[in-house]
Amino acid sequence: THSSKAGVIGRLAAARAGVPRIVHTWHGFPFNEFQSWARRTAYIRLERIAAKHTDAFLGVGTDTVTTALRLGLTTPERVRLSWPAVDVDAYAAAPGARAQARRRLDLPLGVKVVGSVGRLTFQKGPEIFAKAVARLPDDVFGLWVGGGPMADRLAKLTAKLGVEDRMRWLGHTDDVAAVLPAFDLMAMASRWEGLPCVLVEAIGAGIPLVATAVPSNQDLVLAGETGLLVPPEDPERLAGAITAMLDDPAAADRMAERARGRVGEWFTPAHLGTV
Repeated sequence: THSSKAGVIGRLAAARAGVPRIVHTWHGFPFNEFQSWARRTAYIRLERIAAKHTDAFLGVGTDTVTTALRLGLTTPERVRLSWPAVDVDAYAAAPGARAQARRRLDLPLGVKVVGSVGRLTFQKGPEIFAKAVARLPDDVFGLWVGGGPMADRLAKLTAKLGVEDRMRWLGHTDDVAAVLPAFDLMAMASRWEGLPCVLVEAIGAGIPLVATAVPSNQDLVLAGETGLLVPPEDPERLAGAITAMLDDPAAADRMAERARGRVGEWFTPAHLGTV
């Protein structure tokens, strides 16, 4: 089983049906520090109930595994560390892809582009991203790929910040790989994360990274080595890190290259098959 709700229901149903072996993958957990104590406690209790009916686990990312062990959801011999299986070569930009993507998005010539991909939800921090873009020079555009329940609120915020001309909410797309080449930089403003596949995809495309210093992001972004990290909920620090990367493209490209080497070793379908 996978995911939180389906994982609990599926494991309990499998146990009731007498399935001989039950394996669950944790991509992250439904509980987090931004929830009330009661809700967080209820989610942990449900995970513990389901864990009693599980023979083995895969935990995506080191923080997922350490959290599961700390909360007593599993034992070391029943859990394996896993990574998202992403074909990074599929995201490598073809010659001319950057210019083509920018023409398709009708971006002005010569602008710098900071992008992000994710749902428009509190978790992903899109309002933090917009506030960071508002602190950047006028020749820096922000692009956000993904839709969600905060869309109307974010349109109003963009107008209030006075950046309607350079902060664009692109909505959902089924072809993220076609948009990524337009980015000079990927900036992730999430308050919490499982291990985000979109960062792996951006690395595959050779895009430098700035991300919030939440645990799962740090499996991918080693500060100053494969990207830059900033505290969550801090648009000023996010804007500062973006500026540092855009002002030193040679250093940003070196970090992107090191990130691609790291991902190419661990985050492939072939590696997942050995777990």
